[in-house]
Amino acid sequence: MAVVTGGALSWFASAYPDGLEWSMAKTSGKEELEAPADGVHRSLAALQEKTAFLPDYGFKSAESEAPAEAVAEGAEPAKEEAPAWPAVDAGTSISGLLGGILTLLLALGVGFLLKARHKSA
Repeated sequence: MAVVTGGALSWFASAYPDGLEWSMAKTSGKEELEAPADGVHRSLAALQEKTAFLPDYGFKSAESEAPAEAVAEGAEPAKEEAPAWPAVDAGTSISGLLGGILTLLLALGVGFLLKARHKSA
């Protein structure tokens, strides 16, 4: 059941902000806070960007974005299209499966630690 949930039902997750992002937007007007431009936070953020295997629950994509087109004066900017739903994506499936496996391993590890502690008492 965990494989089905993590592998396939993850495709049906909402593409809209979750509770944390929603409450941040309501509180500060932004979904994310501005990070410091330098210091330890920036160094760790750069390390995370280089090493993240599944950023934003998907595989890393090529950074080949086309330059933004300038909007002519008086013209309305193009509207963003709603994301496809369900979002069938191998990265989302792998993220769901790895999340389930890591949760299982964490629960087993805690169980073994508690069992070993109980035996020694």
